[in-house]
Amino acid sequence: MEEIRSYGKSDIKLNNRILVLNLIKEYHAVSRIQLAKITNMSPTSMTRIVNDLKELNLVCEVETASNRLGRRATMIAINKDAFYSLGVAIEHNQIRIALIDSTYEVLFMMEYELCFEEKSCSEIAEFVYLKYPEFIFLAEEATALSLREDLFCIGVSFPGIVDDQHKTIITSPILGEEVGEKLRNHLIHLFQLPVYVENDIKASLYNEYYRFIGKEEASIAYVYLDTGIGAALMINGEIYRGNAFGAGELAYASMNKEQQGQFFTNLTYHKLLECARKHGLATSKLAEVETACKHQEEKAIEWVDYVAGEVAKLLNIVNVFYNPSKILLGGSVIRELPELVGRVAEKKELFYQVLYGEQQITATHQPVGGEAVGAAIVALDEQLAELLKDKWY
Repeated sequence: MEEIRSYGKSDIKLNNRILVLNLIKEYHAVSRIQLAKITNMSPTSMTRIVNDLKELNLVCEVETASNRLGRRATMIAINKDAFYSLGVAIEHNQIRIALIDSTYEVLFMMEYELCFEEKSCSEIAEFVYLKYPEFIFLAEEATALSLREDLFCIGVSFPGIVDDQHKTIITSPILGEEVGEKLRNHLIHLFQLPVYVENDIKASLYNEYYRFIGKEEASIAYVYLDTGIGAALMINGEIYRGNAFGAGELAYASMNKEQQGQFFTNLTYHKLLECARKHGLATSKLAEVETACKHQEEKAIEWVDYVAGEVAKLLNIVNVFYNPSKILLGGSVIRELPELVGRVAEKKELFYQVLYGEQQITATHQPVGGEAVGAAIVALDEQLAELLKDKWY
């Protein structure tokens, strides 16, 4: 049983600084007076907290345009160049590497093909380490920034079941069993930096939430249709955790012992291609079906409508378990076949229940590489929390 710990002044001090830092991220530029009003703290306390954050180089003062009295207002903003975070997304045949600054802006991204069949944790870690000098050189050329000395942390994402207690991945279809901790340790040894591991779909949802959606949605489900399928759920800005179909592990849903993880494989990219051909569509990729729909080809429209019904069945489960106010559809299936999104939204009558009368079903906003960017965001937030804890706890 986990030991119950008392909550004291150190906790309050730490949490107040995390709260203010997150508010500054949310508002981009905000005055001390505004922060004091939002948090119901005194101006004196807020000045002390802001000064503490400035001491760590996390925030800086910026001046806005003159007000009606001719005075320039001094605002507090995130110091975007304080820290840089590297995100690594591991897929079956490639690795994407992304670099972000403290405001989550993507500074640079590259894609590398994986040339070896057997993928071990040590090989993946060494591959990333050997590619890093080239990556950072090109990033510095593209941004005109000096980056290599200021790398703060590394985030890694790949498919798999997450062990939330130890913040690692238990098993992965790419790397096998007990891989998260092994890969993390290899990267720590090579880079001598903190490393954090996250499931690829959850990492994508972090990227979507912090860079595209914002804080207006109470609950968001991200359903991913690609070479595999899965989902992630975010409630009030926090990823909902679990590893027994309690937090979106659709690829591992078991309808019975014989069909574990197989129930919705008909919606993976390659299975959909096979299905399209069986329906008489001569196609080598789903993007060609999208083009056929735009040309009003009846056979293509009928097939997409059929697939929309199958996706609606999948969303039945999402709604029964989570009832999100917004459902995001993403992955290569949606990127190549965006027509599917609108048709799925029209199938709401197939859902068992939708408590949110205004539930939205939309395509994800993020371009290719969201898993790498999300991993970098996860690592940055985790390591900043550690930095604050070391300083004030």
